[in-house]
Amino acid sequence: MTDLDRLAEMAAENLTGESANALLAATPALIAVARAVKRLRPEVLAFAHLMETKLREHDDRSGWNDPSIGDDERDDNLRELWDRLSEEANELDDALRSYVGDEHDDLEDRRDPDYARDAVWEAVDVANFAMMIADVLGGLRTAESTDG
Repeated sequence: MTDLDRLAEMAAENLTGESANALLAATPALIAVARAVKRLRPEVLAFAHLMETKLREHDDRSGWNDPSIGDDERDDNLRELWDRLSEEANELDDALRSYVGDEHDDLEDRRDPDYARDAVWEAVDVANFAMMIADVLGGLRTAESTDG
């Protein structure tokens, strides 16, 4: 029995009826998720969290992964994502230039935390559009999503 199994049993002891049964039934899946997360680098988890935060800001928009989209629309969507990725990469370039400055800038003007924050969020935008492209191309399909 693993520490996670023991933790689930302890939690279930404080629950009753269906809640306890549901927790115990979910335990193998929770253990699998915990093991998968544990294998990820902390930086990857932190960056993924930033990516998700930014994506949630736009939950009101239709998604890049709408299953009702046909092949022609998917190609148009891919072109649009590619254009957006290029735009975001240019914005990241601008943000990094603002942060680093050039050799003629005063050292005091460089490395402004506001510029760093802007560059981080532009990097997140670039990563999100790259992820969307990878998804549209089929590179992020899991075994679960391809079984049906």
